[in-house]
Amino acid sequence: MKIKEVPRTANIAWSPAQQHPIYLAAGTAAQQLDASFSTSASLELFELDLSDASVDLPRKGGVISEQRFHRLVWTWHTNSDMAMGYIVAGADNGSLFLYNPVAILEDRGEEAMVLQVSKHSGPVHALDFNPFQRNLVASGASESEIFIWDLNNTASPMTPGSKTQPFDDVNCVSWNRQVQHILASTVAGKCVVWDLRKSDPIIKVNDSTSRMRARQVVWHPEVATQMCLASEDDHSPSVQLWDLRFATSPIRVLEGHTRGVLAIAWCPSDPDLLLSCAKDGRLLCWNPNTERGELVYEFPTLNQWCFDVQWCLRDPAVIAGATFDGTVNVYSLLGGPAQWSQPSAKIADSFGQMGTMSEPPQSPKMPTTEPLRKAPKWLRRPVGVSFGFGGKLITFESSSVVHLSQLHGDGSLLEDAGRLETAVAAGQIADYCAQKQKDATEDESQVWAFLQGNFEKEPRKHFLQLLDFDSAELAKKIDALELPEDGSDQEDEEPLVLGDRVPLTEALLTGDFETAVKLCLAEQRVAEAFIAAAAGGPSLFLRVQQYFLASDRSPLMRLLATVIGRKWKNLVDKCQLSDWKQTMAALLTYATTEELPSLCRRLGERLEAAGEKHPAALCFICAGDINRLAACFPPSASPKALLALVEKVQALRGAVRLVRGSDAELTGALAKQVAHLAEWLAEQGHLKEALRLAHEAGLAELSDRLYHALGGMPGMAAPQFPFPRINLVSRKTSVSPRVAPVAATMSYAPQAQPHAHPQPHVPAVHPQGHPTAMFPSAPATGLPMAPLRQTEPFVAPNAPVYPTRAGLPAYGAPKSEAWNDPPAANRTRTRSTPLNTPMEPVMQPVMQPLAGLADAVPDASIHPQPYAPYNPYKPMEYRQPGAVQPTNLQPPPVHIQREEPPKPKERAPLPAEHQALQQVFDNLADRCVQATNNQQTRKKLDDVRKKLDILYDKLADRTLSDNVVLGLHQMIQAIQQYDYQTGLGIHAHMIATGNFSEISPFMPGIKTLLQTCIQMNVYCQM
Repeated sequence: MKIKEVPRTANIAWSPAQQHPIYLAAGTAAQQLDASFSTSASLELFELDLSDASVDLPRKGGVISEQRFHRLVWTWHTNSDMAMGYIVAGADNGSLFLYNPVAILEDRGEEAMVLQVSKHSGPVHALDFNPFQRNLVASGASESEIFIWDLNNTASPMTPGSKTQPFDDVNCVSWNRQVQHILASTVAGKCVVWDLRKSDPIIKVNDSTSRMRARQVVWHPEVATQMCLASEDDHSPSVQLWDLRFATSPIRVLEGHTRGVLAIAWCPSDPDLLLSCAKDGRLLCWNPNTERGELVYEFPTLNQWCFDVQWCLRDPAVIAGATFDGTVNVYSLLGGPAQWSQPSAKIADSFGQMGTMSEPPQSPKMPTTEPLRKAPKWLRRPVGVSFGFGGKLITFESSSVVHLSQLHGDGSLLEDAGRLETAVAAGQIADYCAQKQKDATEDESQVWAFLQGNFEKEPRKHFLQLLDFDSAELAKKIDALELPEDGSDQEDEEPLVLGDRVPLTEALLTGDFETAVKLCLAEQRVAEAFIAAAAGGPSLFLRVQQYFLASDRSPLMRLLATVIGRKWKNLVDKCQLSDWKQTMAALLTYATTEELPSLCRRLGERLEAAGEKHPAALCFICAGDINRLAACFPPSASPKALLALVEKVQALRGAVRLVRGSDAELTGALAKQVAHLAEWLAEQGHLKEALRLAHEAGLAELSDRLYHALGGMPGMAAPQFPFPRINLVSRKTSVSPRVAPVAATMSYAPQAQPHAHPQPHVPAVHPQGHPTAMFPSAPATGLPMAPLRQTEPFVAPNAPVYPTRAGLPAYGAPKSEAWNDPPAANRTRTRSTPLNTPMEPVMQPVMQPLAGLADAVPDASIHPQPYAPYNPYKPMEYRQPGAVQPTNLQPPPVHIQREEPPKPKERAPLPAEHQALQQVFDNLADRCVQATNNQQTRKKLDDVRKKLDILYDKLADRTLSDNVVLGLHQMIQAIQQYDYQTGLGIHAHMIATGNFSEISPFMPGIKTLLQTCIQMNVYCQM
C-alpha cells in the first residue's frame, strides 16, 4: 500500500539499519529529463515519519551536484566524523562521489562531499558495499570495468580480474552475503561470479535455453550459493533463481511480468520476499523459495515504470520505488491507509496557453490488492519460551532448535515431599513423625509428638503423658507422702459401749437407716451419714452422695460431681481455658471412644475462638479432625508452608485411616491448600506426589491429567473423566415423528411393469382391499443396522479409510452389492410428502360406461372386489351381438365406487443416533425456503423434501447399510462445520462406490439441497 511519495526522478538509497530516524537519499537520475528540460542535479535527504498523515516526505537537507547519478549506496561507518555513515554516488561522467549525510542535513554544502575519484571511463551504473568490510565498495561502469575501492585508501583500486569479453556496460555488481570474497556482476546480459582471492571469474551464469538477458543480480541473504537474475528482454521477462552447485539451468523461474524486468531486490530480513519491477508497470513481491515461486503480493501502481526498488533496512515492511514519471513512491508491505496524489500536469503546463494539446489529468483509480497471506519473518518471534505441564520448559531460538528442559524449585522442599510420599506409601508415618519431632521447634515438636501418639498401642496413655499426667510420676508423689494406714485388718478389743438412748442410736438399732442418715446430716456428721447409707443400700447411698456434692461447691467437689455424673459436655463448656490440659486429661481418662472426638473438637473450637491456636491444634489431633487442624495454622501460599501443613495433615490422616478404616475427607480451605501444593509439585515435575495429593483433594481435572501423564499409577484406579461426554454424531434432542400421508408421486427408480399398454384410470386393488401406489419405491437393501452407542461416533465395521479434509472422519467401506442390482420389491410402505403439497386423488372413477355394459356394472353399495384388468389379447370377450366394434382397443368401462384412501401410516421415530441427520437436513431445507421467493426454487425444494422423507423412512426401518449411514453422518459433520465442498466430496464418493439401487432414491435430493445452500449462502443454525 502506498503511504508516501517524493516528486523526484531520482535514484534512491535508504539509510543504514543503525540510523534513526530513517532517511531516504534521492540523487537526480541520469539520462532522465522532466517537462522543463532542466539539467540541474542534487542529492537530497528526506525523512520517513510514519506518524505524519501527509503523503509528502519532508525534505531535511540537500546538496547541489555537477553530475547526475546512476546509482546510490549508503553504508554504516563507525568513524566519529561520519556518524551516519557514507553515501557513495556513481555519476554520469564516471566519477565516484563520497558524501557525509551529517553535513547534508546541516546544510554544509562545501563539506558535504568528502571525496571525488575519477577512474572509470564511462558512467558508473553499479555500486555495492561489502557486508563484511564496510570500507570496501565495488563499482561497475562501461567497457566492462569493475573496481574494488578501499575508502580508507582510494588511490589504487583493485580489479577482480580481466575484463569480460565483449566489452559492455556493467549493469550491476553484488557482494555475496555469506562469503566476503565472492562478487557477482552482470555484463552483456550474462552474470559473472568472481573470486577475489584468485582475481579471476569462477563461473559464468547464462540460460542458453531462453532469450534471458540478465540486467540485475542479487544474492540470497542466507544461502551462499543461490542468486536471482532479472531479465530485461521483453520476450523473456522473468526472474530466475540459480544455485551455483547446479549451474546448468535455473532451479526456479518466476514469471509474472509481461515486459522486461528492470530491477530486483531481496529482502535482507526475510529470504522469502523478493521484489521485482518491470516495464509493464507492475511492482511484484515473490516468495522464490516455494516450489513454483509464489507471487505473494502486488503493490498498487498507476501503470508507472519503476526502474529501481529498495528495501528499508531499519523497517523491512517499507520499500521505495523510483519511477520514470518523476515520483519516488514509498509503500508498506503490511498495508495501511492508501495515499494517492493528483497526477502531475507538468507536461501540459510547460506548453503554456496551448493546453488544448492535452487533456487535463484525470483522478487516479485506486488499485486494490490482497494482503499478505503469510507473516513476514521479521514479525516472527526470534526467541520464545513456554511453560509446559509437569515442570517442562520449552525454549526456541532463531536457529530453529527447540530445547526441552525440566524445572526444579527448592531442592530441600522436593526432598521433604519425596520422603513424605515414601513414608505414606510404606506405612511408616510414625517413624516420619518421630524424625520431624527431633528437628522441630518446641511447639512444633509437641504437635508432632501428639501426631505420633496416634500410632501407639494405647494412644490415650501417651496423650496423658504428653499433658504431664503420668501415672508413674503420680505414684512416686504419693509414696513420698506419709499417709495413715487404713486399719482394716486390726481388731477392736475394747468393750462396746452403746451409750444413751438417743434417736440416732435407736434408728440404727431398729434398722431405720434412712432416718439415721437424716439425723447424721442434720448434725453435720457427713462421714457417719455415708456409712449408714452404705448399709441402707445403693439408692440411699446415691441420695447422700448427691446431697453432699450439692452442698459443697468447692472445685474438688465439682470435679467429683462431674466425674461421678459423667457430665463431660458440661465440663468442656464451663471449664476455664487455662485449665485445658486438666480438661483434656479428664476426657482422655473417662470419655468413651464415641464421645471423645466430639468432646475434643468442642474444646478445640473454644480454644480456637479464644486465639489459642496451639492447644486447639492438639485437641483437634486427639479428635482426628484434619480440616480443623489445618485451620489452626496461618494460611500461606509459599510451598514451604504448604508442605509443612500437608505433612501434618497426612500424618493425622494416616492415623484416622488406621483407627477408623477410612480416609478423612478434605474440605474447605484445606482442600484448596492441598490443591495449591499439588499444582506446585506438578510444576516441579513430581507427578506421583502431585497425583496423590490431587486425588485426596478431589481435583478431578488435575488428577485425570496427572494419571494419564504418568501412564497409570500402581494401586490407584483411573480417575473418572472430569468433563461430560457429548456425542457429536447423535444429539439426544427429541424429534416428533412425522405423519406421512399417502403419496401419489413417482419414486426415483420405478420398477418396470409387464405389458406396458394403455390402462384406464382405475387403481389396482390389493387382494386384501388396500390400494397401492402405481409405481412402488425401490427399497433399501442390506441388513438392519444395530443401534449405535450414544457415547461413541458411528463407525462402520471394517470400513476402509479415505482421505478427507482435516477435522472430518474418513468415509468408505467395501461395496456389498453391484451397482446395477435391481431393487427388491417393497409395496407395503407409504411415503410422505410435504404438508403444503396437495394430494392427487388416488382413484379416478369412470363416470360414463359404454353402451350395452350397464348390466355389468357392479352395485355401488357392494364392497368392490378385485378387478380383473382388461386383456388386450382377447378383445372379443367384451363384444355383444349387434354392438359396433371400436377401432381403438379400450378396456371396458366400469363404474366403481370410490374408496376413501387408507389413513397414512405413521413413520416410526428415527433412532437417536440418526436424529441429527433429520435435524440438519430439515433445518437447511427450511432456511432455504425462507430465503427465497422464487417459485421454481421452492418447487425444487419440495422435491428435495420428498426424497428426504424416503431417507428418513429407510433410517427408521434400519434398512440402509453401515457404509451409507457412515457417509451420511460424515456429510452432516462437514455441513455443521460450514464446509459444503467436503460434504459434496463425500456425496460424490458415496455415489461412486455405493450401491446405486440403495442410495438413488434420496442422494440426488441431498446434492440438490447442498448446491442450493451454496448458491443462496445458507448455513445450518441449530
